[in-house]
Amino acid sequence: MKITKKYGNIIYGDNTISKTITYQFDKIRELNTFWQDNLDAGMKGNWQAHLDRMTIEHSEFVDAREYLNEFTEFCEGEEE
Repeated sequence: MKITKKYGNIIYGDNTISKTITYQFDKIRELNTFWQDNLDAGMKGNWQAHLDRMTIEHSEFVDAREYLNEFTEFCEGEEE
């Protein structure tokens, strides 16, 4: 499974930003197992399974500090 994380471009007044995690699967059985495991665990946020692309996307709003901290670490790592 391949996992990618993407943040939105807007920080809202309540200091949140959207975060989407995309899970890419090679087999429909893996996608189904992952979906069922998360369904059983109580999915929070917005979950979508794209069967044509073999992906599951999980979107939610998170504290913008999470994004800013990751972005700052990434930028500082490139300067070295």
